[in-house]
Amino acid sequence: MRGRRLEWICTTLLLVVGAWYWLQYFNRNSNLLDEGSTAAQALRIVKGELIYRDFFTVVTPGSYYTVAWLFEMFGATLMVLRWTALVTGLGILLITLTVARRVMVWPFAAAAGLMTTVWGWFLVTPNFYSLEAALLSLIALGCYVYGRPGGRWMVAAGVAAGLTVMVKQNVGAYVTAGLFVTIWASRLFDDGADWRGRLKMSGQFIAGIAIAVVPTLAWLIAKGAGPYLYESWLYYPIVKYTERFARPFPDFFPLAENDPYDLWTKLIIYLPAVVYPFAVIAIVFLALKYQRHRQRDVKIEGHALLAITSVGILTLLQAWPRADVPHILFGLQPTFVLFAYLLFCAYRALAKIPGPRIAIAAVAGVIALAPALTLLWKGKQRTDWEYQNYIVAVRTDRGAGIFTAGLEAQRMDVVTKYISEHTAPDDPIFVVPWAAGFYFLADRGNPTRTDFMLFEDPEAYSCLLSRLDARAPKYVIYGYTWDVDDRHFRDYAAPIDRYIRSRYAIEFTTDGYEIWRRLDEAPPATEEFPQACRPRRFRLRDFTG
Repeated sequence: MRGRRLEWICTTLLLVVGAWYWLQYFNRNSNLLDEGSTAAQALRIVKGELIYRDFFTVVTPGSYYTVAWLFEMFGATLMVLRWTALVTGLGILLITLTVARRVMVWPFAAAAGLMTTVWGWFLVTPNFYSLEAALLSLIALGCYVYGRPGGRWMVAAGVAAGLTVMVKQNVGAYVTAGLFVTIWASRLFDDGADWRGRLKMSGQFIAGIAIAVVPTLAWLIAKGAGPYLYESWLYYPIVKYTERFARPFPDFFPLAENDPYDLWTKLIIYLPAVVYPFAVIAIVFLALKYQRHRQRDVKIEGHALLAITSVGILTLLQAWPRADVPHILFGLQPTFVLFAYLLFCAYRALAKIPGPRIAIAAVAGVIALAPALTLLWKGKQRTDWEYQNYIVAVRTDRGAGIFTAGLEAQRMDVVTKYISEHTAPDDPIFVVPWAAGFYFLADRGNPTRTDFMLFEDPEAYSCLLSRLDARAPKYVIYGYTWDVDDRHFRDYAAPIDRYIRSRYAIEFTTDGYEIWRRLDEAPPATEEFPQACRPRRFRLRDFTG
């Protein structure tokens, strides 16, 4: 009892440290694409629009409705998103610690949990759906490693996996597959085949998934979003995203000369190449040991390690096809657990050295924890370095409390103020190519389904242009601050660019942005709307080329 109380006290202190860490950075930096589009589309939901039918996005709906609900409760500001990210990040820390605790003692589990925070600096400006999906996938893993084979726990793991699917479909698919692999591969740690028991566990897990997925799917279909699910959940993520954003895994060398911490970042993203082979070796070793000695603690450790490894390997795939550092970091939580587990194995080996037990254990603990403590310290330095210039406050109402780079703060304030002062609340605007956050900051609607334009998609342009004609925006915000992967909007979306230049003229310019006003003598509207806006239907050649 005393040991359990001490562990709860230490866990509380760890959460305090994690909160302290988040509070230093959570309101710094800005992201008008990922965070901006999340906020803008959640606001569309608050105003009565339906995801997919009324606006386009490429992930499942859970995170948008989470944010919309929070906006209704606490107000529509970017700081609501940041506080949500903070709480979600602390949840990831706690659940990672809980999962890790199944296979190691508390200090090593705490190191694993804290690494999810210290090396989470790319997640601070959400991309909230990746944060929420990470939390839910870890909850599914936690329910499995603690509750299996209990029926309620298997259903709970399924519900969490289903909710993950409804927040970010690829992460949900990977955690689901990882747990199915574990259900059947766990024969390694069982006394008999028990195929019937595994079928029962699989059925309970599937039932839990259905509890989360089926009602959501039925509701979307009943509301009229059904025809758009194929393009939003499958076609664009698998086909268009792959074409547009594919990026190979970063080479370890050369190291970036302008980043003094690039070595440590590379060591973090290459951790899977080290820990998973050793994790597989550990699983085989524990399986052989269990088959020989039938020790219950070996069975628990091996089974949990199998689940963590299976889920971890598959969730790394969320970095496909865009294997840049942020997308790799999104799926590293199980990797951190396995890294801490290997350090714990080293501790157990060192602690067996003959000599005074307490002294040997203390020295072994310090030596074994040293690599994790070094990575935590370097992660803290890396985060300080990353955020050192985000010190200028954003003044616009919905961005109040955010600090970012001086030029970016100026852009956000100037553009938002100009649009707010020169339009009425019901006047629509159009933003190209990707700074969707201006819809949210200025509280102005978008007459199209498209809040950001990152894809070359000629088949969608006639619909978009028809909607622009049907409800012509008074202003277009044309951004030049940067183009994703050095691809220019004027090239990959030339018809939209020509439309803007033929019907609008520049009225105001600030660094990185032009604000174009619609001409009084603009050409007449087309007659394609709404026929041009039919949802995309499945075609096999979409995937076969």
